[in-house]
Amino acid sequence: IQAAVDRARGSAPVQDPTFYDTLADALVRVFALGAAEQMAARSEETMTGRPHPMLIKARVFLSQGRPSKALAELQRSDATVSRVLQATIMLRLSRIPEARKLVEQALKRAPQDVDAKLVEARVLVAAGDHSKAEQRLQRLLGKRPKDARVLTALGDLALARKELAAAQRYFERATKDSTALEARLKLADVLL
Repeated sequence: IQAAVDRARGSAPVQDPTFYDTLADALVRVFALGAAEQMAARSEETMTGRPHPMLIKARVFLSQGRPSKALAELQRSDATVSRVLQATIMLRLSRIPEARKLVEQALKRAPQDVDAKLVEARVLVAAGDHSKAEQRLQRLLGKRPKDARVLTALGDLALARKELAAAQRYFERATKDSTALEARLKLADVLL
C-alpha cells in the first residue's frame, strides 16, 4: 500500500483535495483509521465546505464505535448522503422517528436516490410497516433486479415477518453478487 501511496503522491498535486479523499477512502478500507482521519482533515483544509471529508471522518468514527461523534460530523454537512448516513445511524440506535425524518429530508432533495430509498424501507420495517416497506422494495427491485442491496433488504423484511424460506431465497439471489458480504452473513444465519 505504501508504494501505491508514494506513486500517487508523485503524480497528484498536494493541493488537490480529491487526492486526499481517494487516499482516505483507501485507508478506511484497510482499517488504517487514524491515517484516514488525517487525510480527510487535509482534504478539508485544502478546500473547505465539501461533504466528502466529513463523510470519511464519520465512517472512521463509526468504525471506531463512536456513533455520536459520527453524527456530529455528519450534521456539519447539508448533503443528501449525509442525511442518509445520519438516518442509518439513528436506525441502528433504534431512534426510528429521527431516522424517518432524516430519510424523508433526503428523499425530498433526491427522490431517486437508491440509498435513501433503501434506508426508507429499513425504517419502515423497523417501524412495523411491512406492507409499505415491501411496496418500496419491490418497486426498487423492478428497476434493479440484480441489486444485492435491494435483495438483502427484502431478505431482512422476510426475516422480520418470520418467513425464513423467503429470506433464504432473497439472500441466495443477493449472494450472486460476489461483493455481497452482508447477504452472505445473513444467509449463513438463516441456514443455521
